[in-house]
Amino acid sequence: MTKPAISANSQITETPTLYVDNIDPKFRDIAPRVIDDQDKGQIYVIDDMRDTIPMSLTAAAGENSSTLSKWAANFEELHRGGWDPKAHKADQDRDGVKPLLKSGATSLGRSDAGAHASQLCGACLPTYFLGKWVSEKQSFSVEEAVRMLTSRPADVAGISDRDLLAGGRPADIAVFDPETVGAGKLECIYDFPAGADRLVARAQGVRAVVVNGTTLRENGVEAISLDGDLPGSVLRNGQAAA
Repeated sequence: MTKPAISANSQITETPTLYVDNIDPKFRDIAPRVIDDQDKGQIYVIDDMRDTIPMSLTAAAGENSSTLSKWAANFEELHRGGWDPKAHKADQDRDGVKPLLKSGATSLGRSDAGAHASQLCGACLPTYFLGKWVSEKQSFSVEEAVRMLTSRPADVAGISDRDLLAGGRPADIAVFDPETVGAGKLECIYDFPAGADRLVARAQGVRAVVVNGTTLRENGVEAISLDGDLPGSVLRNGQAAA
């Protein structure tokens, strides 16, 4: 490795004892750990990795590369937004998210196909966007927000038959109260195989979800049996598969 490693997840600042405190005890002796070096400050040490990772480079996201230092950085000196949720929220408000959302080049979306279901919940993006940026901040009209959550991503993805409500098109509808819609607090539930956990954020202010003209949920309760035939279809090449 000819250049120092920079964390690919550097919008998040791992606390010095994160891995040692939370890993299975039988792996604790080989867990990534932080040591204090007189010259280099705090550095992450990972077994079988030749180079150490300076603490400063675990928090490089959004920083000007000319200001990054490889040495002599300690956790307490790093920006709080990397580990403190309240500070992270303030960073988002300060860093000009609104112009990015307003850009015609932006398409909303959030998924890693469930790879980190126990660590983050992206399914609440639509309700969070409606509650935060429409109802609370009033940065978008309801009509603008609905377009950004429906026809805009459909255009980007090449979905040609589900981007708006019109005669002859599938009735895919979310009925919500624009005054109360939003994402609930994160909850950890254990309904994956073998009792594995995942994070959920239950929708607020959503009165009904309709797919292909069939009501799936109404006032937060399943309206049909999930064991029977479901009205949704797999999309292939931009249209429902036959």
